[in-house]
Amino acid sequence: MPLLLLLMLLAAGAAGAESATPSLHIGVNYGANADNLPSPTSVAAFLATKTTIDRVKLFDANPTFISAFAGTPVSLAVSLPNSALPALADKATGLDAARSWIRANLSPYVPATNVTLLLA
Repeated sequence: MPLLLLLMLLAAGAAGAESATPSLHIGVNYGANADNLPSPTSVAAFLATKTTIDRVKLFDANPTFISAFAGTPVSLAVSLPNSALPALADKATGLDAARSWIRANLSPYVPATNVTLLLA
């Protein structure tokens, strides 16, 4: 029975997908492990004005990188550091740890910077 219900839901979704306008996004990974990189503000301005790229994955919560995307239409996915994962995974304290991390690392830049996703 659950399999039949799942198939029915998938079929209903597929039928409606034909009439829906697709929303396509292009994203890139952006890190600082290289030589002679342009400044984060130059990269953000270039991506926002000269490309169709509207998603960027940052490998850490580098304040310079995050603030460089302020005022741009680019959405950021920010990776959490491995050192934060044990506290975030703890059932008893994980939610408080997540709120604390967001408050310290992202809140100063939002809403000017569009952070839409945290990655572990």
